[in-house]
Amino acid sequence: MRDEFEPAIARFQEGMRQNDENEPLNADIRLLKAECEKLAMKAGHGGDTEDEAGLSATSLLLGGFSGRDTKH
Repeated sequence: MRDEFEPAIARFQEGMRQNDENEPLNADIRLLKAECEKLAMKAGHGGDTEDEAGLSATSLLLGGFSGRDTKH
């Protein structure tokens, strides 16, 4: 929530390392981790952590969970 990417990435890696029961979950976490890595690189290179529309990095990551219609 405070755009603390490095701790989040470390926790994602540790969780994936310990998760040997649910590989699909690891695949989802890899996607989130990749987004955090992109945002961390952007923030680390003097870039703003907000996209062109003014959304925070947290909003971008959680955008898929907006409560819109379920897609099957």
